[in-house]
Amino acid sequence: MKHLFKQLFITIIFSIVINNLTAQVKNKEDLQITQQHPRILLFKGEEANLVSSITKDPVWSMLHNAIIKESDRIITIDPIKRIQIGRRLLDKSREALKRLFYLSYAYRSTNDQKYLVRAEKEMLVIAGFSDWNPSHFLDVAEMTMAMSIGYDWLFDQLSQTSKDSIQNAIIKKGIEPSLDSKNNSWLKAEHNWNQVCNASMSYGAMAIYERDPKLAKMIINRAIESMAIPMKDYGPDGIYPEGYGYWGYGTTFNVLFLSALEKIYGTDFGMTKAPGFLQTAAFMESMTGTTGKPFNYSDAGGNGSFNPAMFWLANKVKDPSLLWVEKSYLKIEKSDNLVRERILPAIMLWKGQIASINHAHMDIGSFIMDADGQRWAMDFGMQDYESLESKGVKLWGRTQNSERWDVFRLNNYAHNTLTIDSQLQVVEGDAPIINDNKDPNFMQVTFDLSTVYKNQLASSDRGIAIVNKNHVVVRDEIQTLNHETKVRWTMLTPADVEIVGPETALLKKGGKTLTLKVSGAKNITMKTWSTIPPRDYDAPNPGTILVGFEAIVPANTKVDFDIFLIPGSKSTIATPKVKPLRAW
Repeated sequence: MKHLFKQLFITIIFSIVINNLTAQVKNKEDLQITQQHPRILLFKGEEANLVSSITKDPVWSMLHNAIIKESDRIITIDPIKRIQIGRRLLDKSREALKRLFYLSYAYRSTNDQKYLVRAEKEMLVIAGFSDWNPSHFLDVAEMTMAMSIGYDWLFDQLSQTSKDSIQNAIIKKGIEPSLDSKNNSWLKAEHNWNQVCNASMSYGAMAIYERDPKLAKMIINRAIESMAIPMKDYGPDGIYPEGYGYWGYGTTFNVLFLSALEKIYGTDFGMTKAPGFLQTAAFMESMTGTTGKPFNYSDAGGNGSFNPAMFWLANKVKDPSLLWVEKSYLKIEKSDNLVRERILPAIMLWKGQIASINHAHMDIGSFIMDADGQRWAMDFGMQDYESLESKGVKLWGRTQNSERWDVFRLNNYAHNTLTIDSQLQVVEGDAPIINDNKDPNFMQVTFDLSTVYKNQLASSDRGIAIVNKNHVVVRDEIQTLNHETKVRWTMLTPADVEIVGPETALLKKGGKTLTLKVSGAKNITMKTWSTIPPRDYDAPNPGTILVGFEAIVPANTKVDFDIFLIPGSKSTIATPKVKPLRAW
């Protein structure tokens, strides 16, 4: 009786989770795909911004070059052969995923035909296999994802004959076997098989959507429903029951699915609201000891591993500290070791936030600050989607002129950053980190915002430092173009603000104070700005205000702004001249 009660309880909970998720997808028509190929993870034309951002950072350049070098090696070896080991073809499927992901990335990032030719040859060989071993369905899953990425990413360049062959193989040897009950027990599984197989079948569906929209929508909807089962096991606080090693497998494919879903539909249909899921990166980071070895409980090896999914999760929760372990691999591992990771190209897409990404704000350069138990510099965060969509706001546009950027909370006017000549930040811009320092007496990070203000400024660098563990310095170094420029520096705060001098503002909150002092710049005007929203669809922002300054800077001029944020308990701190960012 007790066992029966437990089964009923699990069934009821599962039904609730499924119903909550499917309520997001009102009907199958919600899953139609209008985006043309390529549509999985990286849209057509987005390569240019990707490559541009890579060249600005030595770490990403190293990874990019490692992928290209490995792709060159792949070109020299024979295509995969269908050689099964015992009941598994899995090693061949994983090798296929690596080869086709690498070669497709190499072609899209370099436009070199040799990668296209080799990828097409590989896919045609795989399409000719008798089957992809459905009796061990992980084999089918990873092979389907491999073929789907290659087919989608190289679609415009493939011959029609090749397209037909590859598409037929994805359907007949990938998707259709997943409809047979003898092959799909993973649909009800709580473990990584569910995540891997559902993600892979969905990639297949996204790739062949035009061929059979009804089938494709059914497969994707099935995945949204079914993956609620393993995702609930991250609750309540992010712990993954299968341990360190299988976290990397199951969570990686879970993230691949969510990333593709968000890219195409602009939403994850509420899936990341599963308790504990977005906290699981913190769990994984905590599983690594100071030696670099993991707490390898359950079926996990004794060595640590590099996990690209951590970059997506860190971006999602906007916490780069979660990448501490991953960054250590980037520093100490040779590229020959990193290219063992078959989905390494995905990290190039997940490496950082830009405003053209779904859910992003124009907040590049922004920061928050807590001191004396109070939050002084804050971020509004999101506005409820329904409050905007119900009023006709086209919320999911990602272009420069999208209606999304009219929403007050989402643009740079309401964030702790710069606004140049009352213009919006450039959505295709990004801000690579150019320097950092973990010295406890001068903990800082410096980044280049130049592309964020393309055609507004000649250059823009920002550094933010915690000095001697007691106050903050924000330094902006900019150079104007060939015209006079108005620079607006703002900080959003929940405090009461009083301008007390030509370069100073006093903030008060909760019986505490913070002094905001500008140093080094000439002809600035200290100001406050109301946060009363300009449009009727904007959310109200009571108890907040923007504080900062405006400066008129002559044409072709370099200027530095040093802003000290000094808690009241440290009010006697001197404000010496700040070093140039290159000396930080």
